[in-house]
Amino acid sequence: MGKKVFSMKKGTVSFAIPGRELSIVEFRKWIADAELLPTTSLEDAKSIWAAKRKQLQKKAGF
Repeated sequence: MGKKVFSMKKGTVSFAIPGRELSIVEFRKWIADAELLPTTSLEDAKSIWAAKRKQLQKKAGF
């Protein structure tokens, strides 16, 4: 594998960055793949999140 982009200290728990370390090549591929994905407007994203939040709150009994 190539150089590491980031490394987590042993024992660190992160739900944002699960899994193993990425190489520079893997990181660049991840970015290239992400750039090909469709985008969504901020207005649509807020609307989708508001509906999801309402659903989660209802499920939690709030």
